[in-house]
Amino acid sequence: AILAQGRSRLCKPREPMKLALVAAAFAFAEAGVLRDLDHRLAAQAEADRAASEAAGCWCKELSEALASRQREAELELQGLEARKRVQHFDNEGLRLEVAGHEAQAREHERALDAGAGIAAKEQAAYEDELTSHESALKAIRKAMGTIPQGSGAEVHAALRGLENTFTEKMEAAQEAHSNKMGEALDSKAEMLRLAKEAAAAKSARLAAGVQAVEKATTRIELYTAQQEADAVLSTSTGALCERLERESAERVQKRQRAQLAISQANAQAAQEASRQAMSNAVTFLHRGSRAGLLSADVSELVAESVGIQSKLTQMLSTVVMDAHLVQSSAVDAELKGAVESLGQEAQQSLDSLPESFDELRSAGGKSVQADQALHAEHALADES
Repeated sequence: AILAQGRSRLCKPREPMKLALVAAAFAFAEAGVLRDLDHRLAAQAEADRAASEAAGCWCKELSEALASRQREAELELQGLEARKRVQHFDNEGLRLEVAGHEAQAREHERALDAGAGIAAKEQAAYEDELTSHESALKAIRKAMGTIPQGSGAEVHAALRGLENTFTEKMEAAQEAHSNKMGEALDSKAEMLRLAKEAAAAKSARLAAGVQAVEKATTRIELYTAQQEADAVLSTSTGALCERLERESAERVQKRQRAQLAISQANAQAAQEASRQAMSNAVTFLHRGSRAGLLSADVSELVAESVGIQSKLTQMLSTVVMDAHLVQSSAVDAELKGAVESLGQEAQQSLDSLPESFDELRSAGGKSVQADQALHAEHALADES
């Protein structure tokens, strides 16, 4: 019995030793939690870096594409405005010239109408004169026929002289009438033809000029609409990208504070468990933006926003979930606070992502529509 009691006393641990074992167990458990949290934060940092880097490159490409299109639109607008002004003044000059030719044509038409009236009167006078000469010739010839042969030689000679005189007068009247009316009418008709041809040629040039001004006006409106849509998209892009960059930097700082707290907790655990050597300090290095940007169309870059948002959402959701898990662990309050602050920052970013990206895509859709309208007008102009 005495031996049994002795063995019982030997097998039963002393209270100080029990407390030491319990403390060591807790230290090992806490060390495991710290290692897991440290690994999670490192994985978060890598995912955050990749998502933020992709978002930063996307922001830069979209901003550069919009800036390039803005410069191109400015040059096009300057050229269109200059051509429109020049063509406008050319059109005004052509309008005056067309009006002048049309006025000349009307004047020639009035002259021809008046000439036709005068010609009608002259024709009537000419016909009366011709009838008078013909009647006189008939009377003379009739008188000559009544004179017997071989008698009245003097009378016959006189009648013959009168016949020749009236015949010459009639021929002279016919010739004068024909030359006078023909020259006058032909001259007026030719001037009328030339005036109408000039008016038609200038009218065709004027119509082409008016069409050119209308086309320039349409393109100016389309380029202006594109600029306005791009300005809204540029503002939305700038606001979103600036916030993403700021929030990424804040998460880096808060994650580094959490990692520092882990290092401090590891140091305390090492002191409390003298036979455990824990060193899981992690130094987070923030990498710069990738080089070699690829140029892309604005519409393609706007479409890429879906993938950028998805990467950011996945990364932020992981950060929030890890923060919730830490709250139920055995780590100290300071570390919990650091991780909780990181989780809250990620949650705020996660909550604001849908609205911000929806706003950008809405502005992007209007920008794409304006650009498509402009390209359609160019294509239509090329076909014509």
